[in-house]
Amino acid sequence: MKRECVVCGTVFEKPASVIASTAALYCSRDCCTEARRNNPVEVARVRQMQRDHLASRCPTAPERNLYALLDNVVGEGNWISQHLVFDKWTVDAAIPNLQLVIQADGDYWHGYDPKTHENPMVAKNRLNDRRQALYLEKVGWVLLRLWEHELKLRPEWCADQIRQYVLRAASQPLADHGDVVIGRSVDHR
Repeated sequence: MKRECVVCGTVFEKPASVIASTAALYCSRDCCTEARRNNPVEVARVRQMQRDHLASRCPTAPERNLYALLDNVVGEGNWISQHLVFDKWTVDAAIPNLQLVIQADGDYWHGYDPKTHENPMVAKNRLNDRRQALYLEKVGWVLLRLWEHELKLRPEWCADQIRQYVLRAASQPLADHGDVVIGRSVDHR
């Protein structure tokens, strides 16, 4: 059966069985994604799914190490885990009143070893890490990334890094999210 894509207007064909089981409104996955991106109900549904997923999963070993350090360095209750920044990125830990984000990057999945960069999932994670750093910089948040092996083998060094970033973040004016503040994001790699 012929249909017209509700996003781009392209005429496409779908079998009657597909149309019977789905709305078959889009000619491609890209158009479906675009429609969902612009539909506030879909955006809210996906964000809620992300929150539910995060609430049900256990922290990774690097996250547990980071959380223990944060409790010691800034005190329990002075930071939050798995925080959504502007409903765009879910970060491992944040101190919102300082606009400070701290990420605990797994050595393998975030590409510490260049040999892993060919893995498509690692490449995707590295690209996502760069996008996240640029976004946080754009909105005026400070970003500290710590590697899994650093959190495990050099916890005092990591604690010192956290202290330095907390002091640095506390000494800088907070960004008004209507203005773009450049130069505050630091990717510690």
